[in-house]
Formats: sequence, C-alpha cells, structure tokens
Amino acid sequence: MPPNNTRKATVPVAKKTPSATPEGFEAVRDWIARNPMRVWRERYRVPRVHVSVVLQCTDKTIQNWENGSGQPTHSHLLLLFGSPGATEMQDRWTQWYTDRPNQENVRV
Repeated sequence: MPPNNTRKATVPVAKKTPSATPEGFEAVRDWIARNPMRVWRERYRVPRVHVSVVLQCTDKTIQNWENGSGQPTHSHLLLLFGSPGATEMQDRWTQWYTDRPNQENVRV
C-alpha cells in the first residue's frame, strides 16, 4: 500500500463581519434621509412614481438611487431640473455620496 502523502484541502474561512450596531443603522438612516432627490421629492410632494414616469424608469430605480444603490445620470437630472438645476443637483449628489457612513458597522 502506498504511503498516504495527500494533504487535506484547506477551506478558507470567511472573515466575520462586525455585528450591526444601533449607531451604524442610525447613521445610514440619516444619510439616506439626506439624499438630494428624496429631499426634493418630499419638499415638493412628488411621488416616486411620478418621477419614474418623467425619467422613463421604474419607481424601484428611483428607490435604489435614494438608498444609495446607484445614481441617476446627468441626462436624468436634466430631464427633472433643467440645465442649471441638473448641475447643482449633481454637485449635491456627489457631496451626499462622499458623506456615506462607514458600512463596517452595518450588516444588511
């Protein structure tokens, strides 16, 4: 019988994600509430579905943008706000996106 020189395959262990903290969830919730499109919609009482009709996309797309899972193109912003408004909204969006809270303390 030949010697058993085979090694057991090692399985990489996934790193544990930090447990969710109330502060982490609160920070994300506050950040989402400051989304420029959400603020605009709430100020003028425009439903997501109306925005989605104008932009020819789904209301789920608008929801994703407002939750930080993507962002509208400059063309989308032009349709909603016109030329000077689109540039201003894009600047607000960029600032909002860079203010995103640290995701390490939040497990979704």
